[in-house]
Amino acid sequence: REELQEFRHARRMQHVQDENGHKRKGQNWGSVKEVAGGGYHIQVSSGMSHSCALSRSREVSCWGRNDYGESSSPSGKFDMISAGRSFTCGIRLNGAMKCWGKNDLGQSSPPPYPQYIFKQVSASKGGDHVCGILANESNDIVCWGDNDRRQAE
Repeated sequence: REELQEFRHARRMQHVQDENGHKRKGQNWGSVKEVAGGGYHIQVSSGMSHSCALSRSREVSCWGRNDYGESSSPSGKFDMISAGRSFTCGIRLNGAMKCWGKNDLGQSSPPPYPQYIFKQVSASKGGDHVCGILANESNDIVCWGDNDRRQAE
């Protein structure tokens, strides 16, 4: 097992040439990720430099960069998660939205519970905004965070 890990590490650090002869790092296939909650996960979401998984027991585990707390997942149970550039949002079992990580543009400051009860959330690894679908009669969409191109209106 140790030899296999050493081989994988060496492979990740290889430099290969692209079609123009420029050197770049080799492809990183990573390794099997063992995270809290056992070996059975029901969802995974990747941000720019971090990833989070939702276990069968509904707990969140995150790994990767943690410059803004994006890999410091909160305790408690979640129904779904979605990772953004340097933050993650998740819907708790009661429909409350919880976000963690970078918050310079309000991307980790969701609308308050219980006025807003969510059933779906979507963030994008390249973006600093989030949208969610409310659990109301008309399935309204609410967005927050970066709005420089009117994406969170």
